[in-house]
Amino acid sequence: MIASVKHVLMYSLLGNTMQQYAWAIGILLLSILCIILIQRIGFRLIKKAAAKTASSLDDQVIAAAEKRIDPLLYVGAVWLAIQSLSLSGKVNHIASIGISILATVLMVRLVLSILYVFIDHWWQPDDNDSSKKKILNGVFFGLKMIVWGIALIILLDNFGIKITSLVAGLGIGGIAVALASQAFLSDLFGYISIAFDQPFKVGDFIIVNEYMGTVEHIGVKTTRLLSLSGEQIVFCNTDLLKSRIRNYKRMERRRVLFTFGVVYNTTIDQLRLIPDLIKNGIGSIPLATFDRAHFNAFGNSSLDFEVVYYVENQDYTIYMDIQQKINLYIFEEFAKLGLVLAYPTQTILIESSETLSQRAS
Repeated sequence: MIASVKHVLMYSLLGNTMQQYAWAIGILLLSILCIILIQRIGFRLIKKAAAKTASSLDDQVIAAAEKRIDPLLYVGAVWLAIQSLSLSGKVNHIASIGISILATVLMVRLVLSILYVFIDHWWQPDDNDSSKKKILNGVFFGLKMIVWGIALIILLDNFGIKITSLVAGLGIGGIAVALASQAFLSDLFGYISIAFDQPFKVGDFIIVNEYMGTVEHIGVKTTRLLSLSGEQIVFCNTDLLKSRIRNYKRMERRRVLFTFGVVYNTTIDQLRLIPDLIKNGIGSIPLATFDRAHFNAFGNSSLDFEVVYYVENQDYTIYMDIQQKINLYIFEEFAKLGLVLAYPTQTILIESSETLSQRAS
């Protein structure tokens, strides 16, 4: 019986005995058991430790790694099992290439998953903001290209392919391409700066120098605005970031200053009444907060008042509606009180010739 078992174990198939196959299967099963223990115990302990921290970043990293690391561990288990077998040079080479490619792909996917968690957590895009998601996907696409490129170079180097001349050639070509496309690269980096710094986003109303409009599109090379008069204004990203940008969408409240004047024959009691009159009028309008009203100057043809108030909304139409209500209120209340708004006037004094001769004498 023992002899027959030994005979079976020593039976050779494809250059390996049954005993070697048994060892390979045993190593595979033991490796799988270790993987299960890592899944059941190792990750559970790591998750408990991460749950005690204040940040949610470690929990997200562990969740992403857990999904991607299992296939990589199983590939490693298969590799260990294969190493216990005596394979011919050609078969061993093919197996090495296959497992190396598979392990590289799985490793890159693991790295990209963790990178995406870090970018997503750091940037924290709004679920309802499709433009921000689009920019995030564009940035992540660039990172994917870089990671896959590095992985490909490492993989080729492991296969014994001399990449020194290839890298040198790519370097020289890259310099030529960079010089030829310097403007495009500048705009590309401008796009990345806009994506991460976010001085504005799609839908914001901005003013750039003498141009103004609503942001319609943020592209890799250009950003487009829809102006108030209806035409589209296109900026290169580089030029845009070199300019002073005023983003009215980020404005929580609008400060408004306006002036008006009354005629010089207004009485002192009426002048004292005007600031309180303006305060009461602005205070009665929703979304308007009164700040101050002062008799501030003696104009050429008027006694001038300066008024400051705040609009608790960034919408320009709401601001204009409130200003219109204030103007109508001033016009109506001044008419009731007999106050006369000033307008440019000139008073010409004409003296008789007799008066002039008396002055001369």
